Amino acid sequence: MWWYIDGTSENGTHAFSLIIFVGSVFSPYYSLAKTRDLESADPENFCSFNLALYNQDKKIWTMTEFSKKHINRKNDCFEVANSKIEWKNNQIEIEIDEIATPFPKRVNGKITVSANKFFLYSTWLDDDKKHRWGPLAPHADVTVEFPDLNLNWSGHGYCDSNEGDEPLENPFYGWNWAKAHLEDDTVLVFYDIKQRKGRERVLPLRFFPDGSVKRIAPPPREDLPATKWFIPRFMRAEPARPAHILKSLEDTPFYSRSMLSAGLLGDRQLVMHETLNLDRYSNSLVKTLLPWRMPRID
Repeated sequence: MWWYIDGTSENGTHAFSLIIFVGSVFSPYYSLAKTRDLESADPENFCSFNLALYNQDKKIWTMTEFSKKHINRKNDCFEVANSKIEWKNNQIEIEIDEIATPFPKRVNGKITVSANKFFLYSTWLDDDKKHRWGPLAPHADVTVEFPDLNLNWSGHGYCDSNEGDEPLENPFYGWNWAKAHLEDDTVLVFYDIKQRKGRERVLPLRFFPDGSVKRIAPPPREDLPATKWFIPRFMRAEPARPAHILKSLEDTPFYSRSMLSAGLLGDRQLVMHETLNLDRYSNSLVKTLLPWRMPRID
């Protein structure tokens, strides 16, 4: 499973994404353990805080994986080595103490996620009902404080969670996911999922401040330019206001994250977009590259 949190500053110059993995789905070490025996493949033996800080044209990345002896789990707190996520004072508080890769650098700071309403919404992603997803705080306020990096800003945020009973590459070819905050404090999410068995699924959802969720008519799909690694991708947008890429945040052999502008509900919106290609992730050559970005401490 994992928790996903992102945020963008009010002026749009800063952003971050944080994925807290329990049994990291993209871990080459976890993948290898699952081919050996079930005991060594305990999800809590493969945990990490994957933080990406985006500052103008600079990026700082952390994703060190830790074994179970570095994990401490409580009802309201989850710690991985020196980093932790905690429910405190009716908000989510995250303390980061990591080493950046591939160029080692201490990354020490705090992220706070607050919301007027936390959601209990959850839905299945696959026909076999083995994978679940749901936003916890689709519309949130975030503060980001990393004094040593001269980063101190606030803005809009988002938090969701995914969990599953089998590896992602088993049921899925991949997905396109997009999220936009609207001026009325609602949030649009489009989750287009390509299954290996069964039809393609689309979740076109609008999340309201009172905690309600409404399924909407999805706008048509529109192809985006392929990534540098030739991964095809698309976005849903109104034909009169086509989508275009504002900034590429991540561009890897199997995953991309970008900021887009797209026409939604009669106006142009700022969109966080990701594309995941699990056939590419499953490629043995790609997996040999992963330890360079994902060191491990036993």
